[in-house]
Amino acid sequence: MATKLEKAYSKLERIKKEQTENRKAIHEEQSRIPFGQPNITGRPNIYRDVQRKYEKSRKLLKEEKQQEDRIQMLENVANFKEKNELLQDVRVVGKSEYATIGAKTSVNNLEYFRNQLIEMEEANEKAKAFNKTTVFGTFFVISQNSTFSSRENYS
Repeated sequence: MATKLEKAYSKLERIKKEQTENRKAIHEEQSRIPFGQPNITGRPNIYRDVQRKYEKSRKLLKEEKQQEDRIQMLENVANFKEKNELLQDVRVVGKSEYATIGAKTSVNNLEYFRNQLIEMEEANEKAKAFNKTTVFGTFFVISQNSTFSSRENYS
């Protein structure tokens, strides 16, 4: 069974193939129209088929761009899953490459959330220890080295 990413790649290849076939068809259709052909009133538009194929070409270009964005989003999801081995369910909000990817709140991801909680608590303890040593230590050093003292000026 093919993954979503493999299906997206195959769809992109199909779109590109259809685009090249459409370009060839446009070129052939344009070369069949003789130069200087008058547009006679009441006669059907001789450029109708070429215009229709140009419109199809524009539609295929837009679809190709959307598919490239989808592939980028699916690659981002795959990278996110690789970074977090404990994740089993992933939530994706958005359809472009800028989609927000995160952990789905479910029982399957319980171990992931436990691990995240432990990491956050450790980071919090490190930050507390850093703040105690740096902030108060810096304040104490500044107050000792300062030439301005409230006792000297106001006594």
